[in-house]
Amino acid sequence: MFEGALPEGDYGAGEVIVWDYGEFEVVGPAGEDAAASLSEGVMRIVLYGTKLRGEWTILKTKMGGGKRENWLLQKMQDEFAQADYDPESEPASALSGKVPQRRS
Repeated sequence: MFEGALPEGDYGAGEVIVWDYGEFEVVGPAGEDAAASLSEGVMRIVLYGTKLRGEWTILKTKMGGGKRENWLLQKMQDEFAQADYDPESEPASALSGKVPQRRS
């Protein structure tokens, strides 16, 4: 896993941290076939991360109207769901504990 700086002018330039890591399991809608689920534009997964846990849905959307595909990650209601969760409350890297500087 990479943490460090990407040079200015490169795509995603700036400081890079590993915010979370872990494993995942594809649970639908096409069973465990991730490629089939993504081609349908929806995939249900269970995350076993250090920060993000439980069931999530990845949905292909028509938001933005651009040429690029747009995807939405939505948390499903389960024992890990927290209505007031703010990911910015946990800014540190899951690997190093480093907190990235905010870009202005």
